Amino acid sequence: MMLLILWKVKTGQRDAAVERFKQTQGAPPPSVKMLNRWHRTDGDGGITIAESNDAQALYRWAYQWSDLLTSTPIRSSTMRRRLRSYSVRNE
Repeated sequence: MMLLILWKVKTGQRDAAVERFKQTQGAPPPSVKMLNRWHRTDGDGGITIAESNDAQALYRWAYQWSDLLTSTPIRSSTMRRRLRSYSVRNE
């Protein structure tokens, strides 16, 4: 599954977020492939595109940053239709 992840640095956490990024480069877990990442020019947020079949790994990656960032995963309409179709067939 491919996700677009909108992220924003929480108020007052910019310096801490920069330090953590310097240490980790924001690297995802091995089962998550980061396809690209863009940063807002003011440094307060950005967009990441990631791909993984491991939803728990995506959750853990977001959770590792949850003290400093808010994140919103967004899936494509194609993925949404597939998931909806799957859940309707299996009810």
